[in-house]
Amino acid sequence: MYPRLIVDLDKVFCNVKQVVDLCGTFGISVCGVTKAVCGDPRIVQAFVDGGVASLGDSRLDHILRYKHLKLPKVLIRAPQIQDAARVVENVDVSVNTEIEAMKALEDACSRLGVRRHGVMLMVDLGDLREGIIERREFEEAVRFIESSKHLFLYGVGANLNCLSFILPDERKMDDLLSFVRLAGESVSVADLVVSGGNSSNINLMRSGSMPSGVNSLRLGESLLFGRERAGYDYLPGTHNDAFVLQAVIVELKEKPSVPWGTSGVDSYGQVHSYEDRGARRRALLAFGHQDIDTGVLWPINESLRIIDSSSDYTVVDVTDSGERYRVGDVIEFRCGYHAVARAFASPYIDVIFANSFCL
Repeated sequence: MYPRLIVDLDKVFCNVKQVVDLCGTFGISVCGVTKAVCGDPRIVQAFVDGGVASLGDSRLDHILRYKHLKLPKVLIRAPQIQDAARVVENVDVSVNTEIEAMKALEDACSRLGVRRHGVMLMVDLGDLREGIIERREFEEAVRFIESSKHLFLYGVGANLNCLSFILPDERKMDDLLSFVRLAGESVSVADLVVSGGNSSNINLMRSGSMPSGVNSLRLGESLLFGRERAGYDYLPGTHNDAFVLQAVIVELKEKPSVPWGTSGVDSYGQVHSYEDRGARRRALLAFGHQDIDTGVLWPINESLRIIDSSSDYTVVDVTDSGERYRVGDVIEFRCGYHAVARAFASPYIDVIFANSFCL
């Protein structure tokens, strides 16, 4: 069936091991984030075999797919109060910013006989997504955790480059550590997981500018694709083609490169513009926005060019390919993070697992 996503498990493993070993040289452990692959057990096993210290996901249903594994499991999206019972029953740690939510977790532990549940307090360093800003509020949260019977402070974390795309730097990591020192008045700082962020932190780490107190990162994109997120560069020794989309040509015709008629807006209210390149040979492929995020796909044949996509189709210019494509032929694309995330969640794309010897 097409379209389909081919997953090379050996290449995923190689990426994980390369990145985990790199982080290890800087004294940083890795929480492997599994949300892009919906917690698929085969890829999770590659994470485990590659040496991650813990596993994290934003969705409980994904974590349930590998609940049997012994590694600590972290819910990396702040829990809804209504989900408190499911959270304490199924994960070891959850990220939190609100005392009301932590009260619900404590009550659920008491009610269900769950002895302990870890809390990672998140602080906001400027990206304005989740996190506590005020020191007084942070200290109040730490005191609540310390006074509770079942909760314990597992760590302190921050997230950057996700909502407002503020990049991590040495000063922001120092700010994170200042919160950790506040917690140290009540707990042993040496025992805390200090989670500096995500794949955006890798370049900071590689440059030697990551403060030594940061001892953990939550990584997904770099493990799956070998790509750090600050400069959007691939890391040495990793594979950028562990996930390949295959799609079928359903129409192949020479057409003008500029539409004719009065232009309207697209579904997002945007007006499109097109470069006049004369008549071009255009392949119409049977996938679109409803199937996958077409904005982060790159043809493996680099002479091809994605022109545009609708909900059901993607148009590719094959004029300069040097190949004699026909209707029914398959075109392959390397996938980015959001393409894979949507493909794994899509009922319209088959996911096929393959293995190839990886040096």
